[in-house]
Amino acid sequence: MKQGKTNFAYETIKEKICSGQLKPLSDISEDALCEELGISRTPIREALQKLEKEKFIYIYPRKGMIVSGITIELIHYISEVRESIEPFVAKAVCGRLLEPWLLQMRSQFMAGPPMTSPEDRKVYYSNLDGELHHTVIHTHPNFFIHNIMNNILDHTRRIRNYTSTVNETYNVSISEHIGIIDAFLERDAEKVERLVRSHIVNARKNSILYLYGLESSDLERG
Repeated sequence: MKQGKTNFAYETIKEKICSGQLKPLSDISEDALCEELGISRTPIREALQKLEKEKFIYIYPRKGMIVSGITIELIHYISEVRESIEPFVAKAVCGRLLEPWLLQMRSQFMAGPPMTSPEDRKVYYSNLDGELHHTVIHTHPNFFIHNIMNNILDHTRRIRNYTSTVNETYNVSISEHIGIIDAFLERDAEKVERLVRSHIVNARKNSILYLYGLESSDLERG
């Protein structure tokens, strides 16, 4: 029962961080989480300790806790792992992904959401992005890859939600995903590998440019 409460707290807090409800460097209150989730301090603390090990939060003994920052270093580290694993996995599973699912994903990327706000559109494509990459990873039978990439994909989602904007760059990302899906449909493993690697490199570049833009804005305001 206790483990169930810890897992519930862990998944709930992590979702708040990955979705952007808890923003980078924002304070985390154990008391507020206990009240919000309706559970005791022990499972909350265990969940937070696990999130610290996974680099989602910083815990400062006797001082407090904050959500970890999104830095250029973090983006590089995440991208290094993705570039090492995802193109290999995508190539390996080419031909194993179900065609109806691929066609549905392609249709959803092409159609976009109904008439909604820019933020809703961003969430829509972020969710599609996550589903595509997660499904590709978990189609591969190697559970060691699953364990590594689950954490990496969670950080990727958090970075994407923080640094992506609904603009021309985001539209390019949509086009890249459609290209990857088309390569899967063509069962062209070499093309899949190349496009996935290119997509990861572009995602890293765009995220870093976004952070540089924030830093430049701060300097101008200063």
